[in-house]
Amino acid sequence: MKYLIPITICVLFILFLFYPTALYSSTKKELYGDFFEADIDDILENMSLKEKIGQILMFGFKGYDIDDDYRKWISSGELGNIKIFLRNVRSKTQLSTLVTDILIYNDNTRLRIPPFIATDLEGGMVNHIRYDGIPLAPSAALVSASGDYKLARLAAKLIANNLLSVGINMNLAPCFDVLTNPENRVIDTRSYSSDPEVVYRIASIFIDEHRKLGIITVPKHFPGHGMSNFDSHTTVGIVDIDLEKILKIHILPYLDAQGDGTLDALMVSNIIYSSIDEKYPASLSTPVINGLLRDYLGFRGIVVTDDLEMKGAEGVATDPINAFILSFNAGCDILLFAHSKEVHKKLVDEVPVLFTSGVLNEKILNEKVRRVLYLKKKYLKKFYEIKEGRGANELLVNTTEKQVRDRIGKGITLLLNKTGKSTNEFFREMRNNSVKGIIISPSGTFTSLSSKYLPDWKVIDAWYLYRNRKNKKRIRYLTNKIKGYKFAIVGFSNEKHLLWLKILDKCKVPYALFIVDHPLLAFKVINNAKIAVTSYGSFLTSVDAMFRRVFEVGEFTGVFPYKFYNWLPAN
Repeated sequence: MKYLIPITICVLFILFLFYPTALYSSTKKELYGDFFEADIDDILENMSLKEKIGQILMFGFKGYDIDDDYRKWISSGELGNIKIFLRNVRSKTQLSTLVTDILIYNDNTRLRIPPFIATDLEGGMVNHIRYDGIPLAPSAALVSASGDYKLARLAAKLIANNLLSVGINMNLAPCFDVLTNPENRVIDTRSYSSDPEVVYRIASIFIDEHRKLGIITVPKHFPGHGMSNFDSHTTVGIVDIDLEKILKIHILPYLDAQGDGTLDALMVSNIIYSSIDEKYPASLSTPVINGLLRDYLGFRGIVVTDDLEMKGAEGVATDPINAFILSFNAGCDILLFAHSKEVHKKLVDEVPVLFTSGVLNEKILNEKVRRVLYLKKKYLKKFYEIKEGRGANELLVNTTEKQVRDRIGKGITLLLNKTGKSTNEFFREMRNNSVKGIIISPSGTFTSLSSKYLPDWKVIDAWYLYRNRKNKKRIRYLTNKIKGYKFAIVGFSNEKHLLWLKILDKCKVPYALFIVDHPLLAFKVINNAKIAVTSYGSFLTSVDAMFRRVFEVGEFTGVFPYKFYNWLPAN
């Protein structure tokens, strides 16, 4: 008996250290204690310097679980916010357990301040949580093309409830980007429109559905990414656009959201806007953040950086400590470093010295922390109360997904039809006449749906064709093989598929373009097609809706959501 108590203590300690969820049932009702009732100034006064710094840091990490270093930083209060990526997701159960573990470690900090647990779940091409069975929402472009605000609300509701189900309380979305450059491949169908008013109207619905659940939205990428033609993940990019155009077009969604009180936070881009600041990208720029955003727009919410390990920021700052200094002084409140543990260790170890040595001002740090704490108090109590009441939330998610699926066809857009018949009539005649056809498929989903509607047609997997020396023989072989077909369907999703179209043109085989991604890229070759239709996204529900419209319905109500000066889609 005399060893019973110490043995019990040891067992409980081991359980907590390695399996924190084993103790969750006894602690979850008291999650975060009195934080939500406490006064912000009282909390702030009781915080150490390292705890304050932790509240403005957000790290991403690798793997399906947090390792000892991240566990230590969370438990000590040195890391107050976490970013979840696809690389952290294996299944819904695993992700839910990961999030719960983070909460338990965080709830055992001295001050028990809840973390922002963030991800990017926009719908369409950007979904940083995916697992078997997750019902994904359509892209911004498809929602906008439908003109159906009920679909917009259902898609946003589906996204928000997916987040609630796994315990993620911050969504780095929606895109407020107004698409004005047809060469843009990074934003593309992530933008709702080239009309800022349409962007605001649909994005505000997205925000509203998240607010209902206590989920913080972070619209992006201020002051705009829709006018660019490069990827700030991989390059230091400069946008040479008049300040007047930025003010009249690209920041209008932010102004509208600011006016109706729904803009609690936003993300700044890693792009240099030469008309505002010739030297620094927005995430490091005082004229952009403390000037344009704070002083001109009067924004008082929190400013989140895009990943400061991206080339657009890293290539200018050259060092993570310098990136921290620049971003901090520019006016950012949460600094995201999304990838490297070596960078994270450097920040945790060296940033406190910047304040004790006088390089950075702790009074300014206090202002940032106050904004962060205010937003956590404003939303997270509601979030955890709803999460507690909803549990796994599966019924609501599945019901919403079905409602989305029922309406999604409204956004499928017919861009071109030179056949003189409706699409369903055209393909019905081809089947009746036993036309020998070939399908060039970009994905397993596309292949499966093709087999459903055209079971006798030959299917070639498109994603392995590259123009290089190794593939020359295969390209010649496929060219000769294609010559024997009377018609082709090309599942178009990226630049490599342009080569397939060149082969078809060379072989004089007519084709239909089923554009699952990057419709703007497809417009370069669209006039050579007999039919062109787009789903604005490659996931099952969107592609399935496109096939149903083409082969069953034959009528299309979707309207292409982007209109550019001196540039219009083919008719």
